[in-house]
Amino acid sequence: MTATIITKLAIVAAALINTILVMGARFWRYKALLALIFIVFFSDNLLMGLTIQYPFLQLIPEHKWEGFLICNWSGKLYSIIFTLGLLYIFRQLLRVNEVGLSAHQQKGSVLPSTLVILALAGWATAVGFASPKGNFDPETLVYLAIMPALNEELVYRGYLPGILDKLMPRKINILGGGIG
Repeated sequence: MTATIITKLAIVAAALINTILVMGARFWRYKALLALIFIVFFSDNLLMGLTIQYPFLQLIPEHKWEGFLICNWSGKLYSIIFTLGLLYIFRQLLRVNEVGLSAHQQKGSVLPSTLVILALAGWATAVGFASPKGNFDPETLVYLAIMPALNEELVYRGYLPGILDKLMPRKINILGGGIG
C-alpha cells in the first residue's frame, strides 16, 4: 500500500510541476480548481487501493475472475460517492453540466458521437473475439458493464476534464467540440 501511495503522490507531483510550467503565473489564480483535480485523482486511486488492501472496508466482497481481474465493487462505489460529494460541496466552482452530468446534447454532436461509438464497439468486438476466453461469470459481466463506466466516466471523463476545460481556453475545434 505504501508503494501505491508513493506512486500516486509522484504522479500528482509530476502533474503539478507540469501544470505550473504550462500555466505560469495563472497557476495561482486557479489554485482551488487545481487542488480539486489532485484531490479527485488521488482519492479515487486511494479508495480503490484501500478496499483491496483492507477487506473489512468492502461493502461487497471483491471478486476475482480467472485469478487476475479484480472486481472491486466497493472501491468503485466509494469513489463515485466521494466524487459526487465533492461535486456537491464545490458546486460553485464546477457545475453539474460542466462535468457531463446532463442529458442535453450539443447541436451537431449526435452524428460524430455515433460514429465514435460504432468504431469503438467494432474495435472492442474484434479484441474480444481475438482474446483468450475464460469461464463465463455473470458477476464479472455485470461488474464490467456497470461499475467502471459509472466511476471512470464521472472521474476521468467528466470531473477532471471539466476542471481542465475551465483552466484552459478553448483553442481548437474538432467536429464541434472545443478543446483547450
